[in-house]
Parts: sequence; structure tokens; C-alpha cells
Amino acid sequence: MRVANSTEYRDTRYLESEEMKISSLTISVFCHETEDLDKIKTSIEDLFPSVKEADVRLEKVKGHFGNYITLLEYKFGKSSASTIFEEIVSKISSTDMIVIVTTLSTRMDKSKLYLRFDKQYLVGRKEITLKEGNDVVRVIVSFNEPFKEVTKELKQIASNRALHKETGTAKLS
Repeated sequence: MRVANSTEYRDTRYLESEEMKISSLTISVFCHETEDLDKIKTSIEDLFPSVKEADVRLEKVKGHFGNYITLLEYKFGKSSASTIFEEIVSKISSTDMIVIVTTLSTRMDKSKLYLRFDKQYLVGRKEITLKEGNDVVRVIVSFNEPFKEVTKELKQIASNRALHKETGTAKLS
């Protein structure tokens, strides 16, 4: 059983204050023929239990070289988007949170935040880490507030993480 550390608790409490107004969230991943779709689904569902409440879409498409690719997509509406976002934020390392905050101008378009996490790392280690490029799990978060407000709130979360890291707060497992 995993116990949330004080950093995670404070971050989650911050999100629960309803200062961040999230209108929707989408998690999507491409699964190639050589990959095990069930293993990818299970990894995502184990890491983020709330995905079981999402509207799930599976679409099989033909790739450039004639191979089949399955698009797995989880969609969350307003009522459940905040919950899944809290789960995602609680799993992001303090280092990755700092990277997200320092690169927000390239990760946001109007009121949408675009994140990419390493698919192989998620499946193999049941953890998330940022990754650029392909072979990723994509997360798109739509906010009901302007870029400036979202930036401010994400910086606060990153700051809380950095503060706890400096004071030596250990992660409990």
C-alpha cells in the first residue's frame, strides 16, 4: 500500500480547493501490433485508478507501412477530470514538475496543457516521466481559466514540491 507523502497531500489539497477549474482531460496512446494492448491498458489503469470511470475509445488504424495501430483514448468530462488530474500530478516527480513549469509556454496553447509521458517507462516501471517525441502517453488538460492563472497555480505546486525536497521530506512507499 502506498501512503501519500506530505508533498502529495499538500499538492492534492491545493487542487481540491477548486482554484484550478478543469473542464476536460484526455489520455491517449498509440499501441503498435508488436505491443500488448492489454498490458498498456492495465499499466495505465493500475497507475491511475480513476481511468476506469472514463469514456474509453479504441480505434484501429492502418499505419504508413501497412501495420495496424490501435489508438487507446480515455476521455474525462468536467466531473471526473479534476480527480484524474490530481492522480497524474501526484505521480509526477518534483524534477518533472519543475521542467513542466519552466516549459509551460511550449506546453500550453490557450487554455490547454499538453503533456507527454514515456510509454515504455509507464508500462515497465509503473511510473511516469516526461518524454518528448514519439512512443508516449499523451495527456491534454483543458482549463476554464486563462494561461496566466494556470501557470501561477502549477508554479505553486512545483514550489511546494521543491520546498519539501529541500527539507528532506522522504517519500513513503
